[in-house]
Amino acid sequence: MLKEIGRWLDPQGRAFWRVRVTVVAWITILAAALILLSAHEKARRFLFIVDRCNEALLKAGRLVFGLFGNPWLTAAGGMLMPLLMPSLFYFCFLRRARPKSADVCLFWFGADFLGIGPRIGAPAVFFGCFVMAFSLYGLYVHWDQPAGPPAR
Repeated sequence: MLKEIGRWLDPQGRAFWRVRVTVVAWITILAAALILLSAHEKARRFLFIVDRCNEALLKAGRLVFGLFGNPWLTAAGGMLMPLLMPSLFYFCFLRRARPKSADVCLFWFGADFLGIGPRIGAPAVFFGCFVMAFSLYGLYVHWDQPAGPPAR
């Protein structure tokens, strides 16, 4: 069933989970994640555009999830919406065979964890750094592919 879901989400087979990653690439990705982790406060200041976009999504998440009437869901919606939107965009771009755009959304998803990491804890910050480093690897792998729709 997971293979069927994977084929439905990524019919062209270009998702990051289908990229063969060598041991050297894994070590490089982990090193980049640790470097980002050591400088994550500076990285957050560098990603101020993502922070501004996430602030709007945070407010919208509180409004959207507030419609359910549960106060806990209203509060959690502010944290869920900034994580939900980049992941939805990621899967939409994968379905349309745009792996570069999907990797940028994956980077955005990782940057969101830098923003909510202080509220959740250190593992969330490391996860965000790892996802950001992995998305940069995906951009490197898909560098020679066009950013737009595939040629017909």
